[in-house]
Amino acid sequence: MPIYAYKCDKCGKEFEKLEKMTSLRKPNCPVCESAQVTLQVSAGSFQFKGTGFYDTDYRKKGAKP
Repeated sequence: MPIYAYKCDKCGKEFEKLEKMTSLRKPNCPVCESAQVTLQVSAGSFQFKGTGFYDTDYRKKGAKP
């Protein structure tokens, strides 16, 4: 289940909520209990690190197979 970030339109509180992707109901603000919340857009939480994931990607010229 993904974690969604919300911001309350009434008090400005930012909070996160673990929800199913099929959930149609927006949560209420945990501070003021307002139902006026906006879903925030955030960056991905993972990075690809290492020496490569495929043999053909970013291979150095002359490298041994």
